[in-house]
Amino acid sequence: MPILVMLVAALIQATWLHHFAIGGVHPDLVLLIVVAWSLLRGTREGVILAFLGGFFLDSLSAAPFGVFTISLLLVAFITGLGEINILRMTFILPLLVGFLATLLYYILAFVMLRTLQWNISITFALQTGGRAALYNTLLMPFVYVLSLRVHRVLERIEQRQY
Repeated sequence: MPILVMLVAALIQATWLHHFAIGGVHPDLVLLIVVAWSLLRGTREGVILAFLGGFFLDSLSAAPFGVFTISLLLVAFITGLGEINILRMTFILPLLVGFLATLLYYILAFVMLRTLQWNISITFALQTGGRAALYNTLLMPFVYVLSLRVHRVLERIEQRQY
């Protein structure tokens, strides 16, 4: 099931979400799902979604293969470290984490692209990353609430199995 979710999210992000671009950036649906799931379910499950989502984004992108996968994996790992029950009770923390995770994601991708000799100015990267962080922060509540609902259903199923 995670494969299908991340494939659909990557396809939507690569083909449809550019219609919702504001200030030259579009929502990073795969990143938002990875961040929300890492907060709710921890590093292990977040990294699995990050690998799948990154693989699909890399497959659909003209960027060197691995840039999105590596960036998402690192973001999921760091985001999932904070998985504690209090995160499920507060609404501000996912917004803050979504903002910071987006910045980290864009910085990692920028550094990798520059290392691979892509000509991207640091000013452009910072402006794009900042706008994307604001945009993703506005969308994080919707993704987080949907992820929370799925998480609660999965918790009930897991409890029944024991």
